[in-house]
Amino acid sequence: MKLQLYILRQLVTGCAFSVGGLLVVALPGIAVTTIHKVPHADFMVLLKLLPLTLQTLVPYVLPMCFLLACVATYGRLAADREWTAIQMSGTRPLRMILPAAALASILALVTFWMVSTQLPQMKERLRDLRVQAVASSIGNLGPGRTHMKLGDVLVEALWHDPDTGLLHDVYVREPEREGRPKRDYHAQTAKMRVSNGLLTVEMTDLLSVDPVDGSMGTFEWIGFDYQLKDQGFVPSNKPRYLKSNEIRRRLEAGEVSAGLRDRYRYEIHYRYVLSSAYFLFMLLGVSTGLILRKGTQLGALAASSGYGLLHYLLNIKLAKDLGLGALFSPEAGAWTPTAIGLLIAAPFMHRALKR
Repeated sequence: MKLQLYILRQLVTGCAFSVGGLLVVALPGIAVTTIHKVPHADFMVLLKLLPLTLQTLVPYVLPMCFLLACVATYGRLAADREWTAIQMSGTRPLRMILPAAALASILALVTFWMVSTQLPQMKERLRDLRVQAVASSIGNLGPGRTHMKLGDVLVEALWHDPDTGLLHDVYVREPEREGRPKRDYHAQTAKMRVSNGLLTVEMTDLLSVDPVDGSMGTFEWIGFDYQLKDQGFVPSNKPRYLKSNEIRRRLEAGEVSAGLRDRYRYEIHYRYVLSSAYFLFMLLGVSTGLILRKGTQLGALAASSGYGLLHYLLNIKLAKDLGLGALFSPEAGAWTPTAIGLLIAAPFMHRALKR
């Protein structure tokens, strides 16, 4: 039991180091992209936005970290001859796999909870935060020349007065919406504010231009409202944005059209596939670590990274093509890449334990 707890601690430590390493690599790029999208947003809004963006990567990054932890832990056991000592003591090698299986089970449950209940609503949360970011961007404008894209509203100003909040010598493009054509405005001054996701733009002493026919008109004042929350609205019938319980309920109640039933069934099983990746990666990681022994740790880690990337490429492309095609059922298509991986990993694992 002590040996198994020792292996479990090594796995948890290795997984934590892998997560930290990937964060160090990925976080700067994600942060730069986030700041580029909302350059004038408050720091606190950016701090809220970054964790939500990172959460969308969890179902793909965490299994990879677990895979690397398995390779490093069992590879070190083999390199230090500890695995040989375990075999010579009469301990069944399969018992030494139990710590990895226990950790895989816990991570699989956490991942399934995330992909079933949290991530389907992530787009809505990100959209709400982006609205907050737009509001803070307007409030944090500095003096001088200004260029902003607020949803589909484009704003360019020669200079901004932070004392009055007015933009001077302004160009504004109002996007086309129901009942309103696209319009270009060249105004002397403009003021913007956001309330409950509604962007209000008020302009004075302006020239209005229709970009289609070139017709123009002069006005002393014009204002328009633009609903920021409507941008990127996710239709509720798309299965990827529904909780798993809601997908099942709609399928059982017959509320899904015939053209979407296969997509709903595929989405349910794809979430199971994402969660089950830990067990496939456990077999591949443990066997790779044991077979590629001392002096080849870097090669073992590189090989395991290749396994993981290939698995996700097959899941993203092949599984969807098969599951939504005519040859396989949605369930069979979703599980096909994982089944192929298990057929490869099982004999690989058998060979590693017999060494």
